[in-house]
Amino acid sequence: MPHTMSAMHSPSRATESTRISRVGRALAKLLAASAVSAVVVGSVAVAFQYVKVVPLILDAEAFESRRLQESTATNGSDTGEAGDEPWAPSDGLERGMFSWLSDMLTTWAFALILLGCYFIDHRYISHMGGLQRGAMGWVAFMASPSLGLSPELPGMQAADLTDRQWWWLSSVAAALAGLLLAILGFRHPDPPPPSSAKNAAELRALRISRVHHWLIQLVAVACGVAVGAIPHWTGAPHPHLRRLEDVPEVIITAEGPPAELAAQFGVWCLATAFAYWLVLGVVTSLCFNAAMDFEAVMPIEVSHKLDVANPVLHQESHA
Repeated sequence: MPHTMSAMHSPSRATESTRISRVGRALAKLLAASAVSAVVVGSVAVAFQYVKVVPLILDAEAFESRRLQESTATNGSDTGEAGDEPWAPSDGLERGMFSWLSDMLTTWAFALILLGCYFIDHRYISHMGGLQRGAMGWVAFMASPSLGLSPELPGMQAADLTDRQWWWLSSVAAALAGLLLAILGFRHPDPPPPSSAKNAAELRALRISRVHHWLIQLVAVACGVAVGAIPHWTGAPHPHLRRLEDVPEVIITAEGPPAELAAQFGVWCLATAFAYWLVLGVVTSLCFNAAMDFEAVMPIEVSHKLDVANPVLHQESHA
């Protein structure tokens, strides 16, 4: 019996190696783009923080230190020892360098997330697209968790650190899932415009399909908001929400920084993070386009207008 060739040919080793090399080059480009974004945006983040956030932290630390000194003088004894204090960088250049390093590492992680989203789309990302994705990152990683756990100054009362970390992760995950639902709704294919209808029946059908399209987007946004709000329904961990007998005495009697200072810190943290995420979105979009060799595509309407306005140039370009 003669041998028959299969209709589906298995990929050769050369094809597989070429595909693997392409993936490797793409990953290397993304890592390089994330590193550049981390250095640039991390440096910008430090500058943003030193405008108002860091001075507020220093004021809170000075207030807490003064309160502890007054408490020690009132009680007449010093229960703490110098060796019990955890290590911390000294104020000035050393503290600024550690802040810059931590901001760069954090920015590198966020840049990898954004670049991964860009790579999934695999197309040119405009400046406006970078701003939009940066704003969504701010909503997921800063705004949504801050609705339950506001930024905290040194000396403020807070719940257990592990409980806060788990709630923060759940809030971020829920916000990302909600944003994904909303994005999928807005990426639903648009129906043809009513002007393309040839008769009254088609016009009515197109209008109905457009209403269905709007309803799909509305339902997607509503579902996204509901999913993002799930952690907030259960509530964030706070010390005053626990039973009184379970709260340590030090938490009950502790006095934090002034309320005005805490309010300013929360507002400036949100504002600084918003500016940071916008810059991160734009810088990562620029680095992604440069790494993937993507160029801006001129819209068809603009290209048509230019061709009509400059017919000679249009003929030369097609010669």
